[in-house]
Amino acid sequence: MAKKVNKRSNRYPVGFQRDAVERMKHCKDIGKLAEELGVSRGALYLWKRRLEGLPSYRDAARRGRPASADDPQAKRIRELEAQVATLEGELGRRSLEASFFKSALRRVEGCAGRATSLAEQHLRRDRRLGGARPIDSPAAV
Repeated sequence: MAKKVNKRSNRYPVGFQRDAVERMKHCKDIGKLAEELGVSRGALYLWKRRLEGLPSYRDAARRGRPASADDPQAKRIRELEAQVATLEGELGRRSLEASFFKSALRRVEGCAGRATSLAEQHLRRDRRLGGARPIDSPAAV
């Protein structure tokens, strides 16, 4: 059976969540941080648990086992899964940045091509009208 996708968990990018948790580590008032970021305190604590590789309290209760397993192998698996999720998020961001810069480069190259053709048109027009005049010449003033 397919796993049910929780749309709410994808509301904020992984990088935003990771940065929020990092700020949370150095923050004295989590409530103010949550308010500043526009999220709930519970979301911050949930993101922290996920980044530590622990299931949410709700998921742990549903599985019928305590939220913090003492099994070192299970803990290592959770840590590696959290690391994979972080790296996948980073890869997604880098891919998005690369496509953005490719698009920007295409636009800049397109504008440069149009600018060159416009300059050529102006030069041809100036030649037809008697040649190009320097900007600082008395006839141009």
